[in-house]
Amino acid sequence: MIAVSLGFHLLVAALFWDVSSSSSSHVDPSGYIVFCPCMGRFGNQADQFLGALRFAKALDRTLVLPHWVEYRRAAASSSMQIPFDTYFKVAPLLEYHRVISCRHSWMTSLEGVASG
Repeated sequence: MIAVSLGFHLLVAALFWDVSSSSSSHVDPSGYIVFCPCMGRFGNQADQFLGALRFAKALDRTLVLPHWVEYRRAAASSSMQIPFDTYFKVAPLLEYHRVISCRHSWMTSLEGVASG
């Protein structure tokens, strides 16, 4: 069920976030895959990331690296967003496929493109 839900969300992002019409030269004309690793703790999030990376490569789209979600014991409902590169180096991923941090400056330049 989780894999189906994740696959559906990735497919929706892949189909509807087409940025090829943008005039900006630094925008990937193939598009982007964006996902939220918000199900489970680190192991589940890492598994979702690996699936999203394979999916992005198969579709030849750039993967936007999400933040990791850390849950704090002090409050059951509190969580923190930890940048991807806090735990992993991005450069080795680039040898496999195109990835970009969600903290990258292009996010602000795509606001109008992604929303329509």
